[in-house]
Amino acid sequence: MSEKQVRQQFADTMLAVGQEDPDLVVMVGDISHGILQPFAKACPGRYYNVGILEPTMMSIGAGLARAGLFPVIHTIAPFLIERAFEQIKLDFAITAFTETSLRSAALLITPILAAPIIATATLLS
Repeated sequence: MSEKQVRQQFADTMLAVGQEDPDLVVMVGDISHGILQPFAKACPGRYYNVGILEPTMMSIGAGLARAGLFPVIHTIAPFLIERAFEQIKLDFAITAFTETSLRSAALLITPILAAPIIATATLLS
């Protein structure tokens, strides 16, 4: 499967899930913006192109998860790891998210060009 096919499958999946689940919120770091426009139109107020602010996306995701929403953070792997890991530690681990709430909070991180990273309590402990 090519990178374009993977990204399109991601966009199609977000659209399908977003139409069924009003708690799904998608944030991107200036990537896949064009192919996620169907989601943005079908799910107004639940799509944000935050730009190249991965630490901010992680903090926003933590706040959305605390509010009971299901944030999906989509960005490029090195930016997520190198720029946002401190926010993962501070906003999820130190604020005492439990393993269950982390999984239900959908810290689904879908970096492009790398294997997906799922943040769990084990990683953060």
